[in-house]
Amino acid sequence: MEKLKDFFYNKNDVIIALLILACAAAIIYFRVRAIMAYPQQQMEETGAAINMVKTAFSMLGIG
Repeated sequence: MEKLKDFFYNKNDVIIALLILACAAAIIYFRVRAIMAYPQQQMEETGAAINMVKTAFSMLGIG
């Protein structure tokens, strides 16, 4: 039991550092994915808005 306790005591800083790095990497990964998806999302929203305007114009008999 004492050996196990000593192992965790000696390696505690390394384990905590690895956990912090893993959390930081996960946050960066998901944020980069969100940023990279933004142009596609923007195009879809713009396309939907253009279609709504075209539909409104066609209902009014314009264009």
